[in-house]
Amino acid sequence: QVTVTVNGLPGAPLSSGNKAICSGQTLPALTVTTGPGITADWYAAPAAGTILASGTLSYNPASSGTWYAEARHSSTGCISTTRTPVTLTVNTLPVVFAGTDQSISTGTSTTIADATASGFAPLTYAWTPAASFLNAALLNPVTVNLTATDTYTLTVTDANGCSNNDVMT
Repeated sequence: QVTVTVNGLPGAPLSSGNKAICSGQTLPALTVTTGPGITADWYAAPAAGTILASGTLSYNPASSGTWYAEARHSSTGCISTTRTPVTLTVNTLPVVFAGTDQSISTGTSTTIADATASGFAPLTYAWTPAASFLNAALLNPVTVNLTATDTYTLTVTDANGCSNNDVMT
């Protein structure tokens, strides 16, 4: 007598969520969850392809992109019929120019007229030291009456939460 056991297929893993970071930050692990006795194998393609990581619910990619987790029953080897995509996005930093250095007479103010910034809108601006400006949240602010040379930093944050800065004197 021969007994044939038919094992059920595991469901596709559940993504723990796509990840987005700013350029220059450490690349995070991508993760999925599965049921008891189920692990995951990671691929760069939604079907077929070479396995990138085996038997793990997390994967540390070397770059941005979409990666695919396939569920595998640890004891039977049965695999899910579909793979779950998990995406890592690396957002670029805003481009910031605080303006050319200026020379003014003591006790006078000036307008920073040539600062520029670009990035994923909307952008927010923060000049420091803030007390040196009438409104430190403007791209091209007016200073208070200045009595000493100082270095001013313009920090720009974009809609992705990525920040970059530049300085001027």
